[in-house]
Amino acid sequence: MKRSILLLIVLINLATLVKAQWIITNGPDSGGIVSGIAINGTNIFATTNDKGMFLSTNATNWSIIDNGLTDSNIYSLAINSGTLFAGSSHSGVFLSTDNGISWTPSNNGSTATFIYTLTVNNGIIYAGTDQGMFISANNGTSWTAANEDALYDVYAIALKDSNIFEGTYTNNVLLSTNNGASWTSVGNGLPNASINALAIIDSNILAGTNGLGVYRSTNNGASWTLMSNGLPTGANIWAFAVSGNYIFAATIGNGVYISSNYGANWVAVNTGLDVAYMNIYSLTISGSTIYAGTNNGYVWKRSLSEIITAGINETNNNNEISIYPNPAKVNLTIVNKKSINQNYTITIKTIQGQEVLSKNIKLANTYNMDVSNLANGIYILTLQNERTQIVEKVIVQH
Repeated sequence: MKRSILLLIVLINLATLVKAQWIITNGPDSGGIVSGIAINGTNIFATTNDKGMFLSTNATNWSIIDNGLTDSNIYSLAINSGTLFAGSSHSGVFLSTDNGISWTPSNNGSTATFIYTLTVNNGIIYAGTDQGMFISANNGTSWTAANEDALYDVYAIALKDSNIFEGTYTNNVLLSTNNGASWTSVGNGLPNASINALAIIDSNILAGTNGLGVYRSTNNGASWTLMSNGLPTGANIWAFAVSGNYIFAATIGNGVYISSNYGANWVAVNTGLDVAYMNIYSLTISGSTIYAGTNNGYVWKRSLSEIITAGINETNNNNEISIYPNPAKVNLTIVNKKSINQNYTITIKTIQGQEVLSKNIKLANTYNMDVSNLANGIYILTLQNERTQIVEKVIVQH
């Protein structure tokens, strides 16, 4: 009986350990790089730069889906209302309306051949190409040039409200406020390096560079500041993924990093990721899982809640506040260890980034917060003021 109990404990611990790290899927095993990942329901699509497109319905078994795909070098991928768009390196854009079973060219109005990135926003598709940006407002039936006749390479696209930002090979970020009719350079403070990735969180724009780390703008791109604390020197940022206030950076040679404070600090979250797969070319978040596309043709996956928790545990240096009980049933008690009156904004969000509670408090000694109306689950609690930001994982269990 004792042996059975001991074996059960060991199995539980092993299961927890496996969940708390990156896990390699069984493919696509293309031998090249996995340049893009997209999720549509239970279907996981992966693009490669040597063997085209692959499909998995269980992240275990992969099959190639290339009927009509005349270019096997696929570098970008996006989904709009069930239609798949694949950007190639020689033949422009292809689309599929049947989950990749068949593909047709989608280049009416476009002169571009190399499609570096594809982004969808409110049903409109934006393509960053070797000849600037092209936009389709009719699900790929036709494309309109948005490049002012400037034939530059666009590596990254980010959108917020009426603002379109593009990162280019020419060491610059450009901004359009009129849907690409005209562009303004907003690269003051950026280094002499191509912009491989862009991401927007709240009022923060982050730019990932080729070999010079991450830069951030808080004024709509008017100026940029280096934000690479915790990143390796000379970090080559290839892609970003965002979940709530958390941003993940894919690096070439150093795996995946996470930041919980808009890029001010970064922490490596590479447990389980083999040293031979530290070149990360794509990141995608779907539901409770984050996926990474690597060199050597493989897709890796990891629990989103676990990787965020790992990042919080590494970045927190909290000697001011304690929070208990955790798990909580009815109330969370927040204790100010320094017993000095301080004003905080407190927010509680789900792992997926949905805000469920926010209020301003004055914390002298203790503060009791009612969580009885929150559903059971894992949440991220943030205490912030002008001087500090404290992030903690809390569990609500009634």
